[in-house]
Amino acid sequence: MFLIKKIIAPFLFPVPIIVIVLGIGLIRLWRGQRKVAPKGRNWLTLGFILLLLLSTRPLPTYLLGDLEGGYRNFSPEAVTLSPAAVVVLAGGASDDPGLDPLQRLSESTLVRLAEGIRIARYYPDARLVVSGGAPFSEVSAAAMMASAAIELGFDSTRIDLEALSLDTDDQAKAIASMLGDRAFILVTSASHMPRSMRLFGSQGLKPIPAPTNRLVKEASVLHPGAYFPSAINLEHSRIFFRESLGMAWAELVVRLLAKSK
Repeated sequence: MFLIKKIIAPFLFPVPIIVIVLGIGLIRLWRGQRKVAPKGRNWLTLGFILLLLLSTRPLPTYLLGDLEGGYRNFSPEAVTLSPAAVVVLAGGASDDPGLDPLQRLSESTLVRLAEGIRIARYYPDARLVVSGGAPFSEVSAAAMMASAAIELGFDSTRIDLEALSLDTDDQAKAIASMLGDRAFILVTSASHMPRSMRLFGSQGLKPIPAPTNRLVKEASVLHPGAYFPSAINLEHSRIFFRESLGMAWAELVVRLLAKSK
């Protein structure tokens, strides 16, 4: 099921959808029939409109900003209990042996790990749990995160690895087995937090959310370039599509789990 999701999901992301729409339009135009050509122009127009909307600032910023705004930044002052662990979910890594541990982590994973270490320093008795398997790698993301944390000066004796999970649903189940009903802080990207909280909640867990790696940031003055199409805005659109699909899958998982009980 994991592999099927990874194969099908990308076809529902912005760039593949736009490419498919433009491809249909080009095929219809190249066929050269008078009745077909106008339809080809319609498909090309639709592809252009989609590309324009999803690659310029207003729509991606609104969609992703709404997704990231569900949870506030973590504040130690707002936590009245002592957590047993700070759990950091992986967001991608490379097992390239030519890179040092820090460079192997994707940007989102590195930001999550840095936030996890920062929070863990507030709670000397809490474990730092790094979570992430190796779906397409020989080395687990958790192992690379642990190595990076040690390079950043974190105490290796405080680190626990969850290295078997393949996706967020797996991570929720694994953390439930590791921590039971003990309180813990959950660190992941702000855009990924709603899906994570839903899946962790389905396991009877009540993590304290600590969202990080916010991609939509307010600015007092916008640079003129912000109003032009860009790959960054397309990436923000992709993340929104990915998380929306992930939330739909999470809801399906939760409902199936509820029926099985």
